[in-house]
Amino acid sequence: MEYIKATADMADEVFNVLHTTIKTVYPKYYPKEVADFFCRHHSREHILKGIASGHMNVLVNGDMIVGTGCFDGNHITGVYVLPDYQKQGCGSRIMDFLEAEIAQKHGSSLLDASLPAACFYERRGYKSVGHGVYELENDIKLVYEIMEKELSRKSDAFSDCCGAGERMKNHKEGAEMTCRIRKWKPEDAKDLAAALSNRKVLDNLRDGLPYPYTEKDGEYYISSMLSADEDETFAFAVTADNKVIGSIGVFRQGNIHRQTGELGYYIGEEYWGRGIMTGAVKQICDYVFEKSDIIRIYAEPFAYNEASCRVLEKAGFRYEGTLRSNAVKNGKVVDMKMYSLLKTERSWTTQRL
Repeated sequence: MEYIKATADMADEVFNVLHTTIKTVYPKYYPKEVADFFCRHHSREHILKGIASGHMNVLVNGDMIVGTGCFDGNHITGVYVLPDYQKQGCGSRIMDFLEAEIAQKHGSSLLDASLPAACFYERRGYKSVGHGVYELENDIKLVYEIMEKELSRKSDAFSDCCGAGERMKNHKEGAEMTCRIRKWKPEDAKDLAAALSNRKVLDNLRDGLPYPYTEKDGEYYISSMLSADEDETFAFAVTADNKVIGSIGVFRQGNIHRQTGELGYYIGEEYWGRGIMTGAVKQICDYVFEKSDIIRIYAEPFAYNEASCRVLEKAGFRYEGTLRSNAVKNGKVVDMKMYSLLKTERSWTTQRL
């Protein structure tokens, strides 16, 4: 799943997420007047205003919006996930990104908690600091909790360099190169922007990334990754030549797939074809299998991306089949290939620093 900025053409889908969730969930906790109030509040005009502010994002599964999050200053103004996608980690992922964005400028976040979500917020460390009341029709009163959480950058849960460097041969220049993956640093934003602001790189990735990709975009991404749940998101910078040249991550899936992780990666065009990414893939799989209960890591490269398929094959992944007409990229319907690696199949061990 991807968490991206909402745009005006998404307003109808966001409206559907909000109203479907409210009409399905809220009647279990509130009288009809309360559900009607929330539906009126989340009008199309209100949604468009949130999108225009630049503070509304959406969680996308394939080509479907399944959740949305919005904030204003340090106030989280809305988190909604379609009922069919609840209890699968979607709400936690949206909150991770919202808190990361707020933490860039504020030391705490505030929110108004509905009854269905209050326990969820408590588990994330929010504490009640007050109550609010809305007077509704038919003498109905909507009482809600005002909750607050102190925000701070997470301490390192692992060494700055989580995988040992593998020595790679630069076939173009005959020079040896060391590839390492490590935890992101805020100062990596400039190098990240340089690697990702390239149409050829973006053509091999899922949609939703801005172009050109700016240093500010990089800062937002890095902050989000540093604030993410470290047992759900394993995100690292790929480094060589004493700088960041790409990104790699494994993202835990939900529900019955909770011990499965999806692998994604890219490096700057000038480093293609040097064997670097194979080393990075081995390092992250080594780390995830050692540090978590994940037992299967999979990747779904576009079928036309033969170089990425070779990376996975050289890293020990097994080809499981072709997902026919599985995506629309640059206006074309394309196939994708499914590769996976099981913990029991790992045939290498990278040396630890």
